[in-house]
Amino acid sequence: MKLGLDLGSSTLRMADEKQGVFLREACVIGDGLAGGPAFVVGATAEKMLGRTPEHLHAVCPMGRGVVSAPLATGEFLKQLLPRAVGWRWKWRPEVVAAVPARITEPQKESLVKALRFAGASNVSLMAKPVAAALGAAPETGTRRSTMVVDVGAETTEVAALAPGIVVCEAIPLGGRQFDDAILCHLRNVHGLEVSRETAEELKKELGSAHPVREQKLVKVFGREMDSSLPHAVEVNGKELRECLLHPLNQIVSLVKQTLDKTPPGLSSDIFEHGLVLTGNGALLKGLDEFLADRCGLKVRVAPNPGDCAVLGLLRTTHDFHQKQTEEN
Repeated sequence: MKLGLDLGSSTLRMADEKQGVFLREACVIGDGLAGGPAFVVGATAEKMLGRTPEHLHAVCPMGRGVVSAPLATGEFLKQLLPRAVGWRWKWRPEVVAAVPARITEPQKESLVKALRFAGASNVSLMAKPVAAALGAAPETGTRRSTMVVDVGAETTEVAALAPGIVVCEAIPLGGRQFDDAILCHLRNVHGLEVSRETAEELKKELGSAHPVREQKLVKVFGREMDSSLPHAVEVNGKELRECLLHPLNQIVSLVKQTLDKTPPGLSSDIFEHGLVLTGNGALLKGLDEFLADRCGLKVRVAPNPGDCAVLGLLRTTHDFHQKQTEEN
């Protein structure tokens, strides 16, 4: 049995060949309460972030797509995976995990050790842009080239594949940096402090990268910075779009930088078929139109963009190269 694992900075996703994606869980671990388990993980631990007393802690063990806290990551996986996979985990299944294209050897070793500590028998790794391309574009692995823009929680990777990675560029920017831009805007313009969860919900409800017809106001509740008292302000979509412009322009620069380094032989395919957006950050409204306007290319958002990488992992390297051989 083979399991695909996308262990991101904010969400863990796991899939198998029969069920597809069967697990989506917040990548957070926290201390258990008195009388309960030693650790709590996932959504339960996520609710503890920013709300725990000093003697309790909740942390995100992954940062920018790699292991940032090895012991916490191992314990997180050990607590979560056997419970989620069930009796099949006793058979110590093979795990194929998605990792950033530019991951270092020590970072690879940390992830492999954490998975083996949790009970995996064999661990193999696949570059996330390749996995995302396999999950988003079934034609990947043929003679046609593909360019993927994977916008994760803390990292954006842009890769040209033909079928393997020809060129890949990345920046430490993703959905959480969109949230940070909203937090800063509310502080600087409205003098209001809100939680990261509030900023994320505001991004989902009102945020966009491209002008939209609907111009509604949303009331945001938080704490006034001057008085420290509860306070509420109204914000609109236009001001949120403007505050997101800086991180969005960084993604545009990354795409152009990758295109500049892409061999001319791949340009015709990319011009004809455009870019594929994957990752949860691709769900920002109008991001495809924004990139299309700035880059002069077709841009499409993959179906279920957050699941592309974990589904792509289920297509083995053998299948990937076999399809290429058949085409040749």
